[in-house]
Amino acid sequence: MRILAIRGRHLASLTDFDVSLEQGLLGRAGLFAITGPTGAGKSTLLDALCLALYDRLPRIKRKQGGYPVPAGTADDVALPFTDCRHIIQRGQRDAYAEVEFLGCDNKRWRARWQVRPPQRKTSRQGLRPSEVELFELTTPGDSTSPGNSIRKTEHGKEETLKLISQKVGLSYEQFCRSVLLAQGDFAAFLKSSAEERASLLEAMTDTRLYTALSIAAHERAKREKEALEALKQQTGYLNPLSDDERHQLEAEREQRAAQCRELERQRSTYEQAQQWYDRHDALEATFQEAKADHDAALQARHDTESQRAYLARLDQAHRLRPMYEDHLASDREQQQAARQVTETAARHGAACQHLDAARSRAEQAEKDLACAKAERTDWQPAIEAARELDVKLHQARQQVLEAEHQREAARQQFQAQQQQLADAEQARAQVTESLAQIGQWLEAHSHLQAVADQQERWERDIGTYLEARSALAQLEEQEARLTADLRRVETGLARAYQALQNAEAQLAADREALQRATQHLERLAYTQSPDARREARRRIDEQRAKLNALHKLVEAAHQAERACAEAVQEAEAARTTLDALRRDTERHTHELAALEAVLKERFRELRLAEATEELAARRPDLLVPGQPCPLCGSTEHPDADKPAPPSDLVARIRAEVEALQQQCAACSQVVLELERRMAAEETRLEAARQRQDKGAQEKESLLTDWAKQRSPGLPDSPLAPETQPMLAAASKRLAEEQRQLEAEENACEAARRQRDAAQQAVDQSQEQLRQAQETYRQAENAWQRLHSELETCRVQYATHAQQRDRYLQELATVFSGNRDWQAQLDADANAFLAQAGSDATAWKAHVQARQAATAQLQEIERRIAAHQSALASAQTGLEQIKQEASARASELTDLETKRAALLGGQPTGDFCRRLDDAIAQAERAFHDARQALAAAEREEAQATADHRAAEERHREKATAAEAARRALDAGLAEAGLSEAELNDLLAVSEAEQQQLREHIAALDERVRQTATVLDTRRKELEAHQASAPPDISRKDIQANLPALAERLRNQHQTIGALDEKLRQDAETRQRQAALAAEIEAQEKIYRCWDDLNAVIGAADGKPFRLFVQNLQFQTLLDHANDYLRRLRQRYRLQAVKGASLELQVLDHDLADTVRPISTLSGGETFLVSLALALGLAAMSANKVTVKSLFIDEGFGTLDPQSLETALGMLDELQATGCQIGIISHIPELAERIGCCIAVTPNGCGTSQVAVLAKAGA
Repeated sequence: MRILAIRGRHLASLTDFDVSLEQGLLGRAGLFAITGPTGAGKSTLLDALCLALYDRLPRIKRKQGGYPVPAGTADDVALPFTDCRHIIQRGQRDAYAEVEFLGCDNKRWRARWQVRPPQRKTSRQGLRPSEVELFELTTPGDSTSPGNSIRKTEHGKEETLKLISQKVGLSYEQFCRSVLLAQGDFAAFLKSSAEERASLLEAMTDTRLYTALSIAAHERAKREKEALEALKQQTGYLNPLSDDERHQLEAEREQRAAQCRELERQRSTYEQAQQWYDRHDALEATFQEAKADHDAALQARHDTESQRAYLARLDQAHRLRPMYEDHLASDREQQQAARQVTETAARHGAACQHLDAARSRAEQAEKDLACAKAERTDWQPAIEAARELDVKLHQARQQVLEAEHQREAARQQFQAQQQQLADAEQARAQVTESLAQIGQWLEAHSHLQAVADQQERWERDIGTYLEARSALAQLEEQEARLTADLRRVETGLARAYQALQNAEAQLAADREALQRATQHLERLAYTQSPDARREARRRIDEQRAKLNALHKLVEAAHQAERACAEAVQEAEAARTTLDALRRDTERHTHELAALEAVLKERFRELRLAEATEELAARRPDLLVPGQPCPLCGSTEHPDADKPAPPSDLVARIRAEVEALQQQCAACSQVVLELERRMAAEETRLEAARQRQDKGAQEKESLLTDWAKQRSPGLPDSPLAPETQPMLAAASKRLAEEQRQLEAEENACEAARRQRDAAQQAVDQSQEQLRQAQETYRQAENAWQRLHSELETCRVQYATHAQQRDRYLQELATVFSGNRDWQAQLDADANAFLAQAGSDATAWKAHVQARQAATAQLQEIERRIAAHQSALASAQTGLEQIKQEASARASELTDLETKRAALLGGQPTGDFCRRLDDAIAQAERAFHDARQALAAAEREEAQATADHRAAEERHREKATAAEAARRALDAGLAEAGLSEAELNDLLAVSEAEQQQLREHIAALDERVRQTATVLDTRRKELEAHQASAPPDISRKDIQANLPALAERLRNQHQTIGALDEKLRQDAETRQRQAALAAEIEAQEKIYRCWDDLNAVIGAADGKPFRLFVQNLQFQTLLDHANDYLRRLRQRYRLQAVKGASLELQVLDHDLADTVRPISTLSGGETFLVSLALALGLAAMSANKVTVKSLFIDEGFGTLDPQSLETALGMLDELQATGCQIGIISHIPELAERIGCCIAVTPNGCGTSQVAVLAKAGA
């Protein structure tokens, strides 16, 4: 990890700075100094480094909290003194700190901490929260170059800080110990006691983990021991049966089970006999029901004879439907053709009227156009003259307007120069007076100069003093709180002891309740055997499954029966429809043959008529004078020269041929449609036959399955009417048995739940006893812990009191001029800080105001001279512009008089536009009239053609209507129906006709089905009567069957009680074995944790922590001695034997004499502290290679030789590739190093940063 650049703005005394450690002088220097006077802002560079990377300041030890202190903004916003935003310059609202570094992943990164300015300049919201951003610099080289590629990471503030720590490879504490080294912390480390040194070493090396491990090992061993004792205590509650008692119970249960099986056999015999009697009664009832159904079906079929005759007439009317519809359609078409003739005649008359009106409008439009063009020609000369004068007038008006603008601008400029001169003279008087007042104030308050120059130092010292005072107050409160807590814990300890006794009493009561619940469950188990209940449930489930299968067979048989009946009905309907379609097809085939014969005859007549007409047309050519006629043979031809008379015979015959062709085509379509319907009905008939065969097969298969699966006493056929009632009665009996069984099981389950609840209560009481024991132990530990914390608090109070006195001595040197400064600070720290800050700010503001007023006065003198010269020039220009404006106004008046005499004073454009609009309007009217005339001519021609076409169509439709009427009359005569009867029959829909047909077929099928069912019922009754009747009478069954059921239930209860005892004994034995295994496993776990506790465990974690700290302390001394050997070979650090974390010095010059640390001089103490700092830095870096090091040390305590030695050692360190920066205010150090970062005050509370090199370097 290496720091490459540090930048910032508005941080403490540094306004803007940009320090590159990679390029320029610092890029070539491995060792450099950061120099400047006290309070200039040297440490602010390191503050910016920590701000950008960790959002922390090294000078603020606490991360957050603290009392509020004014932030120095214009709104005087108060922030906690631990807030990092206190580093922002006074009066500023924005700041940033930016660091570029090479991460542990060898990538270049830029971290930026910033406080953005408010969104509005007038905002009163104070400082905005700080933000942290991280950018990846993907292009090596200068990060400020335009070609550098920057990619920002998108995270929140907390995530970004964690990501920066990962990229740096160091936490904040590790960074402050390995990159930033402060001498003060290690001097305190040298002079502290062993306990204070342990606390400091724990904070620096983070050994809190080992304390937690020691305490955790001790607590875990204690918990495992308590868990082992609890398991051993549970073994006393388990009392299983002996082996003899268990064998006796098993033998008794087997005897009871054999008795139950014999009773089950006897009950089965009685139930079979009862089923035979129930079956006989059901067959007798179903036979009588089937006989009644068959008689009702015969009567219903006899009542439908009139409906059969009506269905035959409907079929005849259905065959005449096409001819009737053709007749109606022909009549409608003839009427529509007549209406079209009337409409076209009216449209032809209207079109003729429109044509005459259009011709008149076209002639008038042509005359108007000629008049408009003549008027435009007469006005042309006057228009040209007016246009010329308009151009001159426009130019003259522009010149006059321009002259007015120039005069007004000159006048305003003159007045502005006068006003500016007066303002400048007034400002000069004000600035002179203000400068005098500022001088008087500075002279009267000269004692504030020192406060303003040292503001940063005394603010930091006051904050530290207040923090120490606050810590003392907190320690006093903590001591009082710990004392009260200690009393409260003592009270809680007494309550915990009482709770422990109550828990033991509750456990005894719960164990007694458990014993009562166990005895009750054993009594129930004695009367209700679990095996008997399981056997009864198994038998019920088997019978239910068998009944469900039989139910499904019955439903499937009825469904197959219905499918067969539906298939028969479908086949009968298809056969009826197919016969009707065949009759219609034959009739239409005969009609088509007759129409084709007539059409053939009409074709022959058409050819003869066409030939005759052709000969008549050629008569002048064929009849030669003196030659015989080819037709009659006469040699006289009196009409040879006359043309043939017109004849419509050919047209009439051709129309008849076309009509016959249309009728043949329509008849062919009807025949094709009938044939298609016949094919569909044949397919429907075949599908119905297949369904009928499939239903019969399924029915036969279901009857076979029924014969295999049916129980004794059930009918031989699943289609018997009594089958379903008998199955329902059997299901009801099973449901009643299941309800009784479930009631017994619920009673046993309730007893078992009561026993389990009692056992759970015992377990809870044991847990409460364990918790009471744990609470009592925790109360004892809490009392010991609070007592230890109270002693620690008193020691820390004494330490902080010494620190407070030291800070008061340092602050007394700053505020020596104010005798009551300490009283004021103690009375109201915020008011004291605000007043001191206000005084410093006022002094700086007056100094800056004096400088600004002097510069402003010089600028005002220069502006007054410039304004006087400009005022004279503006007055001369104003007079010249007034003369030019008067001349141009006179020229404009002459031109306006001439223009008023032309075109009546009207604008030329408007006058010409009016003439042109008149011509354009006349042209449009003429063009529209011509278009209207052409449209009227087209409309008249179209109306004439439409009228002729309508007359021709009317003649054709009248002929077709007459032919359709003749065909309908012939069909009605053949069927013996009138047209009114046909219309009524056709009003019946096909759905109603099909419904009537299906109803008749269903009645026929119902007669057949009831006959079949009646025969089946008779055979079933005879077969059942022929089977062997049972030997047991109905009376014996009713008397003995309930008694057998009651005896069987008593036996099951006895077996259940025995099973419950055996099950409880098995559970007790299993719990005893499991508990033994748990105790063995817990003993292994306890031994493991007990061994670990013996090695590292303790209630306060102190032994293991001291052990690890001594190891780290020795490692620290080894690293420090390596550096101390190069700094001062005379000394060597070593730990004091027999004393934890105690330090002493071995003096080689005095024959390895052991010396206390307190005997070292100031320079020697600094060298030892520097060695310790470098050693701890090496330890803190861990696996991260640190290539940057900043030392904020007091090199001023060293003599020249020691300083040279220390710098030589740092030169060796930087030769390994580590860049080292030393903060110091000693000029000789900068001379020795050569390259330095100089922080120079500007005299106004700010400083500037510059990189300098020694001459010749």
